[in-house]
Amino acid sequence: MIRLYGILCAVSLALCLLGIFLCMRRKGADASFLLPRLLLLPPVILLCSRFVFVAANCTYYLSTLTSFAPALRFWEGGYSMAGALLGLFLSALFFRPMGREYLDASALSLLPALVLARAAESVTSMGCGRPTEDGLWILVARLQGLSDVRVPVWLLEALTACVLFVVVILLLRKRPYSPGTLFLRLMALFSATQILLESFRDDGHMVVHFVRIQQVLFFLLLSGIFLYASWDGDRKHRLLSCLLLLPVLGVGILAEFGVDRWGQPVLAYLLLGADLLFLLILTLRRIEHGKDGFHGKRENPADQ
Repeated sequence: MIRLYGILCAVSLALCLLGIFLCMRRKGADASFLLPRLLLLPPVILLCSRFVFVAANCTYYLSTLTSFAPALRFWEGGYSMAGALLGLFLSALFFRPMGREYLDASALSLLPALVLARAAESVTSMGCGRPTEDGLWILVARLQGLSDVRVPVWLLEALTACVLFVVVILLLRKRPYSPGTLFLRLMALFSATQILLESFRDDGHMVVHFVRIQQVLFFLLLSGIFLYASWDGDRKHRLLSCLLLLPVLGVGILAEFGVDRWGQPVLAYLLLGADLLFLLILTLRRIEHGKDGFHGKRENPADQ
């Protein structure tokens, strides 16, 4: 059965592909170079997204359903945003020698597409937070025709994508950037905001026991970018960068436990937000001080 959510997600993916095409054309790539490679993106993105979702829920398929066959029914839904980002990243191999330009284009195009994808969650039971009596969320629930008032995390995520898109556009107008730098910055910003917003969710999506797998994956992404941007230093500098992640992780875990156990979730959210902001600022500063978005010799688009 074709559902509205699936249609909206397909339109969102098409919007992302269109954005990549337009951005890459502005970088000088020919349509004959782009079109065959863009056709490879949807299956790669969907495959990676589905794979991460199934891997995160393997115990559900093997223990609860006692069969792995339902995992092959991709048309029934069940996808991971972190897995989709993995697909976008791996697809850079198709766009060599303009791989870094492609990554910048994909990161920029992801944001407006994400607004539609998150809005599509409003027609499902996903993207919901904890019950609330706040007047604003009661109004949103009434507009959706819902009697159960919960924080619409999908709306917060859509608004966050809008804000990030506007911020990036303003930054691009102020100063040029090296290929690959935009991708690193956007992924760092997106990862930090997603870690926080995932903490608001209460929909059971990709949750193993009490651990939200998406949060873990986005923390690994943010940490990976931080370490990558720090890797130009000497061995002592690299070791200190690795050790710095330990207290950041510890504070994050403490804040996550505090959301449910302190009785004051606002304080826990503030602690988590401050912890993520600290790591995000360090990451962005190290990207800024790097010589290039990615280490090594820069690629020349004229070589394509």
